[in-house]
Amino acid sequence: PVVLADLHYERGRLAREGWLAARNLGRIRAEELPAGACAAARSSGGASSGYASADRLIAWNYLCPAELGEAFRRGFEPLSDEVRRDLPVMMASFRAAVAAHPAHPGANVEILLALADEGRWEDVLEGARRFVWASRGHPYGLLLTGLALQRLARSEEAQAQFRLALRALPAGEAGALTDIGPLLPRREREEYLAASGEAKEAWVRDFWGRLDPLLSTAVNEREVEHLARAAYAALRFGGARTDPGEIWLRYGRPAAVRAVRDRPGIRTEFWDYGSGPDLTFRRLTSSNRVEFTPEGQAYAEELRQVFPHRYGAAARPVFTLPGQVVRFLGDEPGTTEVELHTRVPPLLASGEADTLSLGVFLLDDSGKKVSVVQRRLPAREEPVTVRTPASPGVSTLVVELYNRRTGQAAALRERAALTPSSAVPAAISDLLIARAAVPAPDAVARGASWLEPDPLVGPVARGAVGVFFELYGVDSVSRWYRLRAEAEGADGRIQGLPIRPAGEPGFRPTWDRRPRSGGVTSEFLSVALSDLPPGRYTLRVVADLADAGFPLLAERDLEVR
Repeated sequence: PVVLADLHYERGRLAREGWLAARNLGRIRAEELPAGACAAARSSGGASSGYASADRLIAWNYLCPAELGEAFRRGFEPLSDEVRRDLPVMMASFRAAVAAHPAHPGANVEILLALADEGRWEDVLEGARRFVWASRGHPYGLLLTGLALQRLARSEEAQAQFRLALRALPAGEAGALTDIGPLLPRREREEYLAASGEAKEAWVRDFWGRLDPLLSTAVNEREVEHLARAAYAALRFGGARTDPGEIWLRYGRPAAVRAVRDRPGIRTEFWDYGSGPDLTFRRLTSSNRVEFTPEGQAYAEELRQVFPHRYGAAARPVFTLPGQVVRFLGDEPGTTEVELHTRVPPLLASGEADTLSLGVFLLDDSGKKVSVVQRRLPAREEPVTVRTPASPGVSTLVVELYNRRTGQAAALRERAALTPSSAVPAAISDLLIARAAVPAPDAVARGASWLEPDPLVGPVARGAVGVFFELYGVDSVSRWYRLRAEAEGADGRIQGLPIRPAGEPGFRPTWDRRPRSGGVTSEFLSVALSDLPPGRYTLRVVADLADAGFPLLAERDLEVR
């Protein structure tokens, strides 16, 4: 059976050569790339054949990427006959090999990779488990099991499979899978490579800790995705340290891959990752070996410095949690009081019988947890308010809503510390946008029962909004101050807004006010938005300190409907 399986496997590899040569292959007519549309690209290649050459496409890719992208979308002609001919033969041969010898490593891996390329993750999981069982724990089967589980949003189970695989693999292969060097800019990579022993382990822990997209779970989803990408790159491209393997590791699966024939026996591939140029590779048509074009290598190195890697979040999506975070100075020096006002989004409101985990995490500059508060909430659309003190050393607030049953989550990250300039003795808090109200002056205080914060999950109405804020230390530097408000549109145009402080008779462009003694002055303004056209704005409140000669300024982005 083993010999028969090897014969079927070799037959499948021969068919795979033709499949690899034809996969994603196509062409584009030269007329789709007129010279006038990209004057910087001087290559005229391919016009005599009627189709653009690889050199011409590469030139357009790096000089006029938007124009090439449009040409690809409009005029790329797939050549699929060879794929239709070779793929069934290849897959039938590999399946025959597995039927003869269920533990055959090469045939199992090829079948499972082909299923993975089609996104058939349930089938990959089932086949990988059969492979693991038949082979008594082959590490490649464990890697593919982990890959499928990660893509099915089962990150905890995936992590367990990856750990088993890493223990079973030779040290060199395991080290290549866990290596974070490809994800680092040049300077950080040099620091990482220079570290050793416990220092290197701490370096890696801190790196992944800063990237954990969901602190409410026991697993770091970003690190698990890295292992899933590394497993695929190792099995598909022959290693995570190959040119295509490194790009797969850094950015994941491309949105599209297009290939054109280059010189005889060579094809050029364009890996599309969205805006900007594609990454370009060359491949011998009968080989699985893929290498950068010179232009692709230079562009990949340039990207390393500005965008070293990205998190796909395709397995366990973490949506953006809308809301407003407001920071006030605390009673003790260096402390901050943080408020979050949000609302459970519809995608997490799964029913009265369900619950959500609310996690509030305060992090230091290195991303380590300083404070953690967690509680349960009903899984229904309702307002959520979080108040927490932030001690010195805390730099980031993370708030997460997580449905453990569905695996869906929404998160918000904001700076937690309010740090006034040491050169300025007065300061202003963030703006708290609230429902318009007419409170008595002596009732204006943080947390007052009449104050209804707006979670800002959508646009605000074009009437009037309430704005609450605090001024600190103004009584020590100025006898009075002048309040005004303005809105800056997306076009940069600034428009003054009428305001009405609590206790005043009407709206005016400015109001002169006196600070309260004791260091803290609370203000509530009604701000008229009626003259603003619908759109996105930065709302800005300015307190001009008459005697001090400098203003205090706070602002918040909002959308007006």
